[in-house]
Amino acid sequence: MVHRRITSAEVRRRDNLYFFLSVIWLTAVVGALIFALLMRQFDEPIPVSKGRQLVTLRDAGDYVAKLPRAEHMTAEWQAEMLALMLVVDLDGPTMMARIGIMRALNRKVERTFNPSRKDTHWGRRKLMGSIATTGQREPGAPSLIQT
Repeated sequence: MVHRRITSAEVRRRDNLYFFLSVIWLTAVVGALIFALLMRQFDEPIPVSKGRQLVTLRDAGDYVAKLPRAEHMTAEWQAEMLALMLVVDLDGPTMMARIGIMRALNRKVERTFNPSRKDTHWGRRKLMGSIATTGQREPGAPSLIQT
């Protein structure tokens, strides 16, 4: 059996082919992983204008990409996009992206304090029955000072 010598040009072609195939394979695998990560769903859909809902991370990214440039460049939407990219890149919790979207959507809503929303539990503490209210101990109540 006669062996033929492989020229350096053939070696380069073979190596280039292997490199090209490995790049294609790696691109396909990375693309599939990113697609799978983008298809992750939020815990609850996020309601936006016109009855639409953002269900997946991809929906959120598409929504932000379609915003007008002036609105898209605001600090709130930039922070939301950063949170979205961190969630996708690091496989983090979708709650981070959800919080970013909700803050960006509600950036023009002024938060006000409503004091009637919750009953307060403040008041005088009741110590040993009527001491707190009358200032005197009831007869027969145990004494704090031992004699």
